[in-house]
Amino acid sequence: MGLKQTVARNVRTLRLARGYSQEELSALAGINRNYTGMIERQQRSPTIDTIEKLAKALKVDADALLSTDRAKAQTASLDDHGA
Repeated sequence: MGLKQTVARNVRTLRLARGYSQEELSALAGINRNYTGMIERQQRSPTIDTIEKLAKALKVDADALLSTDRAKAQTASLDDHGA
């Protein structure tokens, strides 16, 4: 699996775990809603700055978005959101 696919999967997994729409996540991260969708559909590769903004909005460390370990992203989802 490539890094673009990994980031896309992790952003979507964490966004859904938080109960955020793409629009809500985009507003929290300060990025365009269309861009968020393009990241999730692997049509765009986010910059490091964007990864940092998304991670902050999702309340995880940036490495959770870059991790190829699905369990790590899911654990970050549960641990950091208080589920």
